[in-house]
Amino acid sequence: MKNTSSIVEGVWIENKSINLTTNQLAVLTQESEVISPEKQAVIDLIAASQNLPVSEEATALVMTKYAEKKPKLKETDIYEFISADFSINGKNISGLINCRINEEQKQVRF
Repeated sequence: MKNTSSIVEGVWIENKSINLTTNQLAVLTQESEVISPEKQAVIDLIAASQNLPVSEEATALVMTKYAEKKPKLKETDIYEFISADFSINGKNISGLINCRINEEQKQVRF
């Protein structure tokens, strides 16, 4: 399963989960006013492992689903994209679109 998200209409990133070791978790949860080099290394590892570009195939799938599920607008409606989160499981796609239509917040779940 791939989890994708967008905060800019048409630009998708893949959200990958990362499995940290017990040692990495311990370093990450240390409370200190100063971030240690070890803690920064774990933070950098997490950042580098998440928010990866989505493949062309996955982008095509989510864009097709987005176009299908995006609210239908009247000619006078003002649409503002907020965000979208899609999960791809084979050819099945589920997700959520957050938007505003005429300044009213809407969520489309599928």
